[in-house]
Amino acid sequence: MAPGRVLISFDLELGWGQSGRLSRRELERVRRARELLPRLVEVVEARGLAVTWATTLALGHLDADDALQFAADNAGPSALPELFPEVAELRRFPEAYFFPELVRGLARRSIQDRKPGPAEPGPVEAGPAEPGKTEVGCHTYRHPIWNDATPPDLELEFRLSRQMASRLGCTLETLVFPRNRYSSRALAAARAAGFLGFRRDEFVSNSERRSGLHVALGRAERFLDAFGLARPVRSGATRPGVTSEGGLCSVAGQRFLRLDDPNWMRQVHLSHVRRELRSALQRGETFHLWSHPENFARSPSGALLAFAALLDEIGELKEQGSAVSETMAQVCHAYRARLPLR
Repeated sequence: MAPGRVLISFDLELGWGQSGRLSRRELERVRRARELLPRLVEVVEARGLAVTWATTLALGHLDADDALQFAADNAGPSALPELFPEVAELRRFPEAYFFPELVRGLARRSIQDRKPGPAEPGPVEAGPAEPGKTEVGCHTYRHPIWNDATPPDLELEFRLSRQMASRLGCTLETLVFPRNRYSSRALAAARAAGFLGFRRDEFVSNSERRSGLHVALGRAERFLDAFGLARPVRSGATRPGVTSEGGLCSVAGQRFLRLDDPNWMRQVHLSHVRRELRSALQRGETFHLWSHPENFARSPSGALLAFAALLDEIGELKEQGSAVSETMAQVCHAYRARLPLR
C-alpha cells in the first residue's frame, strides 16, 4: 500500500478576516498573530515539511495607497468604494491589513521550490514546473464574506487575486474560500479563473447555500469533534478526503487545529489528532491539518511548542516511509492524473 499523504495549510488573512471595523480585542489578536507568523514559518520550514499558505493577496500591498492604486489600475476607480469601504481603517491600522515582507518572502520560497517538469520529447526540454514544498494558495484578494455574490463579483475577486500574484511572481493553483463557504456559482467562477482545486470543511462547506443556524450547528459540531466527541452527520463528511466537485479537486480539511485552548484541552485535542493521523496513514489516505495564525495567538509559546512536536512526529513518519508531505497543489495534481475532474 502506498503511504498516506499529510497536508498542512494555514489561512493568512489578519484584519481582512473580520467584518467591518476591528474591535480592540480583534485588533490585539491580529497584532499577536502578525508577531507570531515569522516564527510559525520558521517552525515549518526547519522541519522540511510541505505547507500551503492560503493567502489573502491584499496582504502583499505596501500600504493603503498601494492597494488603492492597484485596484484603480486593475478594476477602475469606480470600483474602489465597494472594494475598500473602510479606507480610513486601512490607514489607521496598516499592520492589521498589510504584511508585504512576509507575503513576498513566501512568494519567493514558492518560486524557488518549484521543480522542473518532466522531460518531454521534441524541442521542448521540460514541462511546466511542478509545485514544491512551499505553496502560496489563494484566500481571495480581500477575504469577502460571500453570501449571494454575483458572477461579476466573483470574477473580479479572482482576477485581482491573480493579478496580485503575478505582481508577486507566484503561481496560484489552489483556493480556500473565506470561512470555507462557497456556492455552485463560486465553484464555477473559480474553475473559469483557472484554479485546480480548493479546500472544504466537512462541517460548514457545501455547494448550496446554508442557513445561519446550519453553519452555527456545523461549527459547534466541529468543536466537539476536535476532542473526539462528535461525528459529522449533516455535512456529507463521509466523502473521500480528495474528490471532484464542480470541475475542481475538492480537498477535505479533516482536522482544524485547536492549539490556543487551555493546556489540558490542547493535550486532549492533540491526542485525538495523533490517533486520527496514524489511522488515516495506515489506510493510505490523505489527512489535512489546517488552522490560522490567530489560533496560536492567545498562548503563542505553548501553541508553537505543541505544533512543533506534532510536526516532529509527522517528520518521523515521513522518514519511516509511512507518510508523504505534500501541498494542496501537489495532491490536486496527483488526483487529476488519476481521475478526471467532474
